[in-house]
Amino acid sequence: MSHCQRGEEYLCGSAPHTYLWEARGAAVLGSVQPQPLPVRADGTIHIDDLHAAVKADDPHFAVTQLVTIENTFVGRILPR
Repeated sequence: MSHCQRGEEYLCGSAPHTYLWEARGAAVLGSVQPQPLPVRADGTIHIDDLHAAVKADDPHFAVTQLVTIENTFVGRILPR
């Protein structure tokens, strides 16, 4: 909630725990919408997918405000 305002969105992977296992806390507590993106086999998100997911400046869309990136995936530390 310190990074986003109500009605904004954050980009995240579709498999990391911040999306799957946090009981949708950002949406429930902060009214912030998660926008899940495909996760590659090594746990990373392709940079092109991140760029493509940023919404246009249009009042019909939530403003993309934040990207959350996990540092682990299925018990493995991700490379930088």
